[in-house]
Amino acid sequence: LKQAKEGRRARRAGERASLIRSLSSPIPIPIPIPHLCSPLLPPPPPLEAHSLSPFTMHIYNAWLPPPVAERAALEGEAFAQCVRQLQQDWRPEQPSSRSATIKWICVINNFLKAKSNLATMDIELLVKTVLDLIFCSDDNFYIQARWSSMLARILKKYGKKIKLTIRWQPFYDLLRKAYFKRRQGFEGLALKQFRVDCFISLIRSSRRFFLPGSAAEIWSEFRSALDDLSHNSSLMAAGYISLFLPTNSERHCEFYTSEWLEDCLQLWDGVPNCKYWDLQWGSLLGRCMKHCASMLFLDMEPFLPRLFSHFLCSFEVPVGKGSVPYPYQREIPREAMLVFAPGWSQSVAKDIAKAIVFVLKPGSSAQKYFETMINLLEQYYHPSNGGPWTSTLESFLRNLVLFFLRRLAQEQRKRVKVQGTAELDHFLGIAERKAFIKTLMRLIERGQYSKNAALCRTAAMASARLSFIEPSLVLPLVISRFYTALDSITATHQLEAAVTTVALAVRCLLLASFKELPMESQVKTDELYNYDSYGEEFLTNCKDVLVFTMFSTLQGMDANDPPKTLATLQLFCSIISNLGKLGDKDDGATVVLSIDWSQWLDDFLARLFALLVHLEPSSQPVETGVNNDFYLYSKTFLVQGESFFLYLLELLFGRLTRPLFQQALKKVGSFICGNVLPGAVAEVGLLCSALVYASSQEAVTQLIVPLINSVLSSLQDALSTGFSGSGGLSMSTKSKFHLSPALETSVVYQLNVLSIGLMYVGSSIILYKDPLIKAIAAAFDAPSSKVNEAGARVLSSLLGSMVFYFPLDQYKLHTSYPGFDGVEDWMSTKGDYIVDEGTGPVWHTPNQDEIAYANELLELHLLGALRDLRRFCQDSWPLEFSGREKEQLRVVLLRIAASLRGVRSCLPDFEDSELATSGNGMPVWSSYIAGAVGVSVGSAELRKHAAETLHIASEYLLEKWADDSALLLLLGLNMNLIGNYGSVEYGEWSNGKQAWQADSEILVEPPINFITNHHSFGKRRPKWMIIEMVYLHNSWRASQFRYNWYRLEAEDSIVPYHITLLTGDLLKLSLHNYAAVRSFAGASIKKIFKRFPSSIKNFMGSLLNCLHDPGAPQHSALGACAVLTSRPVLQYLAKDLNALASFLLSMLNSSHHESVKAQTAINEMFILFNVQYGGFPIDYTFKKDYANVKSYMDLVSQIKDFCANSPNVHWRYNLMAQGMLLLLLVTPSSKASCCSLDEALQVRESIAGNFLQNLKSDLPPLRPLSVVALLLLLQASPYKIRDSNQEGLKLDMLQKKQALSLENSLIPILQEQEFGSMVLHGISLDHNYIEEQTRSGQGRAIPQRVSDVGLTAWFPSFWHDWPRTRTWDPVMKGDAFSPKFAKLFKRLVQECGPEAFNSFQSPLEEAAFSSGERAKHCTAVEVMAGFLHSDVDCVLKAWDGWMRPLLQRAIIQSSMESTSELAASIRFAVTGKGETGRIPPLMRPLVLDCLAEKVPPSASSGMVARRFTLLAAAIAELLPASRLKSEISFQVSLLKEVLSCMSHAAPQVRESVGTILCIIASNLHQSFSLMHLRKDSVNVDIDELQAGLEWKAVLMNNINDALIKIRNIDGIDSDDSSQSMMTRSNTSDLGNHEVQDTVKWMETVFYFIIAAMKSGRSMLLMEIIVKLLQPVLSLQDISHKDLSSLARSAFHLLKWQSFLDQYLSKAVAGLLYAMNNSNWRTRIAALSFLQPFIYRHSFTLTSSDLVSLWDQVEKLLSDTQVEVREMASFTLAGMMKVSDIKLTENFRGRVLGSAASFLDLSRRKNRRKVSTQENVSPSAIHGTVLGLAACTLSVPYDVPRWLPNIITTLACFKYALPPIRTTVTKTVAEFRRTHADMWTLQKNSFTEEQLEVLTDTTSSASYFA
Repeated sequence: LKQAKEGRRARRAGERASLIRSLSSPIPIPIPIPHLCSPLLPPPPPLEAHSLSPFTMHIYNAWLPPPVAERAALEGEAFAQCVRQLQQDWRPEQPSSRSATIKWICVINNFLKAKSNLATMDIELLVKTVLDLIFCSDDNFYIQARWSSMLARILKKYGKKIKLTIRWQPFYDLLRKAYFKRRQGFEGLALKQFRVDCFISLIRSSRRFFLPGSAAEIWSEFRSALDDLSHNSSLMAAGYISLFLPTNSERHCEFYTSEWLEDCLQLWDGVPNCKYWDLQWGSLLGRCMKHCASMLFLDMEPFLPRLFSHFLCSFEVPVGKGSVPYPYQREIPREAMLVFAPGWSQSVAKDIAKAIVFVLKPGSSAQKYFETMINLLEQYYHPSNGGPWTSTLESFLRNLVLFFLRRLAQEQRKRVKVQGTAELDHFLGIAERKAFIKTLMRLIERGQYSKNAALCRTAAMASARLSFIEPSLVLPLVISRFYTALDSITATHQLEAAVTTVALAVRCLLLASFKELPMESQVKTDELYNYDSYGEEFLTNCKDVLVFTMFSTLQGMDANDPPKTLATLQLFCSIISNLGKLGDKDDGATVVLSIDWSQWLDDFLARLFALLVHLEPSSQPVETGVNNDFYLYSKTFLVQGESFFLYLLELLFGRLTRPLFQQALKKVGSFICGNVLPGAVAEVGLLCSALVYASSQEAVTQLIVPLINSVLSSLQDALSTGFSGSGGLSMSTKSKFHLSPALETSVVYQLNVLSIGLMYVGSSIILYKDPLIKAIAAAFDAPSSKVNEAGARVLSSLLGSMVFYFPLDQYKLHTSYPGFDGVEDWMSTKGDYIVDEGTGPVWHTPNQDEIAYANELLELHLLGALRDLRRFCQDSWPLEFSGREKEQLRVVLLRIAASLRGVRSCLPDFEDSELATSGNGMPVWSSYIAGAVGVSVGSAELRKHAAETLHIASEYLLEKWADDSALLLLLGLNMNLIGNYGSVEYGEWSNGKQAWQADSEILVEPPINFITNHHSFGKRRPKWMIIEMVYLHNSWRASQFRYNWYRLEAEDSIVPYHITLLTGDLLKLSLHNYAAVRSFAGASIKKIFKRFPSSIKNFMGSLLNCLHDPGAPQHSALGACAVLTSRPVLQYLAKDLNALASFLLSMLNSSHHESVKAQTAINEMFILFNVQYGGFPIDYTFKKDYANVKSYMDLVSQIKDFCANSPNVHWRYNLMAQGMLLLLLVTPSSKASCCSLDEALQVRESIAGNFLQNLKSDLPPLRPLSVVALLLLLQASPYKIRDSNQEGLKLDMLQKKQALSLENSLIPILQEQEFGSMVLHGISLDHNYIEEQTRSGQGRAIPQRVSDVGLTAWFPSFWHDWPRTRTWDPVMKGDAFSPKFAKLFKRLVQECGPEAFNSFQSPLEEAAFSSGERAKHCTAVEVMAGFLHSDVDCVLKAWDGWMRPLLQRAIIQSSMESTSELAASIRFAVTGKGETGRIPPLMRPLVLDCLAEKVPPSASSGMVARRFTLLAAAIAELLPASRLKSEISFQVSLLKEVLSCMSHAAPQVRESVGTILCIIASNLHQSFSLMHLRKDSVNVDIDELQAGLEWKAVLMNNINDALIKIRNIDGIDSDDSSQSMMTRSNTSDLGNHEVQDTVKWMETVFYFIIAAMKSGRSMLLMEIIVKLLQPVLSLQDISHKDLSSLARSAFHLLKWQSFLDQYLSKAVAGLLYAMNNSNWRTRIAALSFLQPFIYRHSFTLTSSDLVSLWDQVEKLLSDTQVEVREMASFTLAGMMKVSDIKLTENFRGRVLGSAASFLDLSRRKNRRKVSTQENVSPSAIHGTVLGLAACTLSVPYDVPRWLPNIITTLACFKYALPPIRTTVTKTVAEFRRTHADMWTLQKNSFTEEQLEVLTDTTSSASYFA
């Protein structure tokens, strides 16, 4: 029973607080290990000798119980046999052999988890075999996913030990075929996602083995796709490069050069503000930085500014008053997100941290840039500045520390190996380490009290880890924060974080105290922390700090404050884990801390007892009679979550000296015997258990025996039921009897405490076995169900302590740290750690007395209970028990369950005689993994007897007690314990593993330790924690012992008879009408199915009968659905075609279940089956004797008949049937054994015709599903016009595709009357609009009803995301335009040619101009787009006949609401084709010519705007990399027309002109650049292209003139408000046509800027953008509101712009000009823009530019306009974070000098008086005050040495006139707010006089003054 540890996350195997220790199954007699050989192949060659020395075993295996460890040493040979058997099973010439290899995955996985000692040659052989298997399984996602996951784990674990060479092209081909090409079969979404995760992990693990030269091949393969960054193929190329490019320097170092890095950074610059893009390049360059020291041709220093700029901009934090994130993020294709960026939020921070850590080196400027970066990000770590960015910043800090420690460890290992100094030049030295840690400490200090729990925890962990590197820098913060939190009254929440931080740093504090390291509290650390107030008296004596914490934190154990209590327990556990024996030196203790342990122990126990008394459970216990160890105890925080309660107790009592232990034992004994605490029974029981574990002999006599006697005395006079089987019936059969509530509570409490205390009692209880047997019998005989259950727990615990292995000396002191007497030396489990003999734990090995006692208990309570149960079920029970059958049954079942839970897998498993020699003569291995939970008790016959008895009981209970859920649940529990051998151990290991992963990071010493200079290969932990993990490891081994026996057998292997019995009974329970019974039994039967897959076929008929049988009740359908959706059953369906057919047909015939619950369960079952579907089981055929389905075609025919002939069933069943047809598709190219190639093609034709007919269906959800299916089926495209080159290169592929043509089956349907009209009408109904208005005024379309998503939305799409180029304007994508409908008509006409084209001609012409029916119009343009993009000859011939007029008419007559759909249609029609989307369609020139026709002069502005919108949509698809002369000529000619329309009267036209101008300009610019790069001019007129670029000069020249005209008419140059208002009121000049045209022209320019920013083309147009910066800043607030609004929109977008280095000086010049502008609004706009500008260019700005900007901003502090002065101060505060130290120091000196000159030095009433000289303007004084305010606000959370003088000088201006006084008040108030958390510490940096000035400033004037 694990009741002792219920509720708290299992911390140990079996929870260590679970009632019994469990490790493994009994050790069987050793069996010689034969060769595994197939009957069809000769036996494998003999094994070579394997070196399996016990000294090379992993410590987890070397420290196993001796019987288990001996057998674990043989696992290397077993692994070799497994690999060779896998080779034999895998035959490339037989596709069916691929499925036969799946069974070996679990075996290999067990070897990895078991940490077996495996030979390198076997691992290499396995890797090669599995790689061949994966590459040959391109048509089976399931096989690929399973083996990819396994191989990735192997390469990750053994990658540095094996030698391989792998080609990268097969990985690329497999990935491309699976996710970027159309597949002919169906795979579920969940399987697809699982497969991509596994395969991507495999590629990453395989990169290190790529052949030399692979890096150059990969780069050249994908580099050309990066020429046009607006196309989505560039996103795919970046993903491929980031994924495949190997960066390990040994094989590819020559590829990585400075030129390559320059190219990468230019590409990174090309797509700004895109998280996906940042992730790909950040990941690649992060890996590159890791190996940059070995890349001889790569000099990182010149690229550091640009790198850090990208790093900084990757963090989406608000700058100034801006918002995050960027409002126009680039839409990433679905395929790219799936493969290359499944979870990008944390990856970016991780990659940046890696790059920064590994780019550091002595003499580099990287540290300086890193400090600047931290200056800017530091403020966002503060608790008051949290937001969506906090999680990313937390990941950044965590990974900085992680990679820093990892790098130091790697360098330390290399120092040992490398003797020469030349190779160590790039290693970090002491100065570099200190500088890096000092910088990190600023982030740690900010995040320690964060409101984000993850950041708070990371800060504490980081400080603990870094303290081992530089304790003199870290420990001052840890200690001072602890003292501050301890003294704090208002900020009590800080104490928990401070105590946790100290707990993590305890080991460092102890080690540092031995070394007497000088703390750098006086060496410039006051700039950061200011710890001078405490001095060095406690900083240099860390032991005294720990002694103080031991006593001062005892008060933290408070039942009303769980977080603080848990932190205190963690602190005590951490301190004791580092010490040896606790007590007086005379008693043998190690004196490390000068502490009175006796006094502390008394105080601790007193606080602990008070805590236990006042504990209140969080919820009431739920008594069900089943699995009581889970439901027994009320949950309190001491046994939940990350509690160290049990660890602390066992550790404390285990290390006390004998006098102190006796002192503790006496106090605890008095407390337990004197109190009854039902709400804290688990906690009190664990307290008792810890004492028993420490010294069982003494604890038994003082704790256990009194509890036994108390139970016996309490129950002595109570009435006895006699249910225990020991006799003693003492009551009438008709009397009503019960215990009093008080007595019942007392007895239950004592029994529960006793059950936990017996967990580790061992042989010490043998002397008291008779009283204990009587106590158990008395508990079973008591007339109380709670007492009965408590007695069952005692029995389970006692049995476990008799037979289980458990360590006896887990908490014994290991050895002292060398040179640190009394401090325990922790251990590492990694590297070449040699396990010395005798250093492992001493295990409890049961002796003969214990085994005999256990067998006696089994005889009494298991075998005896089974006899009683059998007699009861056979109606032969004595008459005196009549009337109490239910109670008797319950106690009997409890006795059986308690016995089985007690021995667990120590009771031998079933032994089937037919297993040893299976039918095919193949010998079976006894076990691959060794494991034993303890010694063997009982026999296999006893387990069989129990199974037979439970089978009889099941029939009896289901007949007579079917309505009693408690009895049925107990029955199911017993069946689960009998049938699922080892499942209890596995469940406890699973829970304990999760707890270990969280708790193991707390008591950790990193591999690198510069305090002791004792370094290791891995993290070091206390020995007791390693023993705990060994115990947990052995528990897992126990669960896996013999587990794979039946899973490795053939599909028709014989299942043990008793397993079949139990499974049948559990199946009946899983179909019961009580939900609790169904749920429990269903979980048990799933475990059996997993271990015995071949047993599933025996029960599939019963399960499916519950679905299709009309007489089956609802609850049976619910139970059947729960079992059928389990993973073992779904895997079985993927292998057995007969079962799959029966499953599908039964599901369709289940419509008679009309209840909502049943229909919901069936619906969810189909969805789950759908998403996990792994493809058709092609390796199996239908059996001849299968009655319902005779063949594959018969199955398809039956489902089709159901679709056609079942009008009365619910429409969801029709959807299911249609979806099943899609699932049953067989790839014709596969070697399917279920059907021939002709049959597969015939079925595809039949299914395609069915779905084509469904397009006319009136069922709304059926039409979208049919579209998805047809897009999968229509792949031949026989009518598509192909290039001669393409046909020659891929003739075989074209012939295969034409063989898949479905034309013959589709043409008759297309020829049906009114087919086209009905299809268009039906599809138009799927365009549902709501009244919500978008930006352009159109309604948003909903393609499918939400209520119907349940079944159809889980079918994956079979097309590439469209559009293939970047979309920033929703008009270009269409509000309701559906690319899947357009692709459907495209593929229909490619498949059926003229027949499909002609069938839709008349309906298309009718629908295109249906007035008032927008849905029909949208459908018409989708059909038109598909036809135009099809490249079919009949469409080309019909262009001049009716297609062109139809398109022209649509352009002219379509409404404004439908413009977006028409634009999307045009864009789709001209979209590039092919896998990368770069092949121009044949109809593109014709469509462009049609659009190029100018509208008549009399055309309305709406028509003109519509034409330009359509042109913009078409040109967006023209690639700059295209070499077609016609496309470039088209853009050049169109550019001239566009430039002439920049002053058009209609604003919508001007917006369209700005958009199209942006697209053409960027295309021509990039085309010209690529021509020079290629150095060729194929089919391109260079002169024409150059002429097309001359417009830039004209535009930039006109900008200045236009700006002057607008400023003159608006009075912008005047700084006088009245003058400005008079000028604004005089608008007569605005009527001037020239001025109006100028304003309109400028509006178009602003539209151009906005389009450039939204589209991401700003980098290509940077030369123009820089020039336009001045008008954007100047026209923010003018009388022309439309122009001003556009200027503000452009301004907000430009804040996100990063300027390239060559344009940065021009941008600075433009800002300087704007800041010198005579209009104050322009100056404010420039200052507002400067804030994000400085942030984004902190690393790339030259010092001269920065000084120029600084001087100008400083000058504006004294501006005549107060708004300008305040904005200048705010801007200057931000600039101080990135400016040179000397620059800021000089500024502080200047403002202090100016302030002193403005103040009268003579004091009047203790105040300074502001000078009143006449020659000093108020703005000058205010500017000085604002300068002081900027200095103050530049360090919002610190108090540097210079700040007290600054803030007090500022406070002296409090009594000046406004606005000076207002500035002083606001600044001081902000200072007090941001420094409130640490004010008790930071105020010590101020003198008393300065504090008085501050107090006077922030105090209100007294009324009585």
